Amino acid sequence: MTAGGYLVTLLDILRRRSGRPVGRRALAHDLVSLLSATGHRTRGSYGRAWSDYADVPDPHSADARLFTAIAEAGDPLTTARLAPSLIRQRIFGRLDGWWRSRHRRPAFSHLPADLREVAWDQLPPRTRSRSAKDDIRAAIRDLASYERGQAQPGHPFKGDQEAALWGLAGIYIDLTGSHAHPLDLPHSPKSVFIRFAGAALRPYLAATEGSADALSNRWRRAKEQARATPA
Repeated sequence: MTAGGYLVTLLDILRRRSGRPVGRRALAHDLVSLLSATGHRTRGSYGRAWSDYADVPDPHSADARLFTAIAEAGDPLTTARLAPSLIRQRIFGRLDGWWRSRHRRPAFSHLPADLREVAWDQLPPRTRSRSAKDDIRAAIRDLASYERGQAQPGHPFKGDQEAALWGLAGIYIDLTGSHAHPLDLPHSPKSVFIRFAGAALRPYLAATEGSADALSNRWRRAKEQARATPA
């Protein structure tokens, strides 16, 4: 199947799920950024064609600059909420487990359970060590560092595959208009999300790694690990 064919498959899955058309260029832009950032590149037509559809160059340096700018902003949370969809999903996806742990503490329990609804000025001031604001800035800087380190193509590691699944969850939620949290997306091999992830990753993974069963198991373990994040 050609890269264009894979895009048609992905668009059809999203359209059937959401009941509305999904922009080909918007999907391609998010996919080429995400898959390149997580080491999922090909030497052949897929990477070139998807980049052509997306009309973007290698995204690493641009994304690194954007993450850095958000981390240094006066109000990183509001700035992140206004960022492009993939950048926004990656930031809050990175912070979700941390925020669930913080939210169980008395100093944070009165704030919204979803960090996306928390105002920067609502966060408690510094205590004995780092403040919550310091942690948020540090997490976003880590994303910038990750982008700067992804310049060389290569076979994606297991951690890269997991990162790609989290990113695909954000794309899926954003483009289907769902209000679900990534942790609520099912991991059944026959679920729509796993079908979507498989269609996106199939050109980049070995058959055993890109199968519905393999992706289902990896997504299940990723969610279990996120839920088990200690306070």
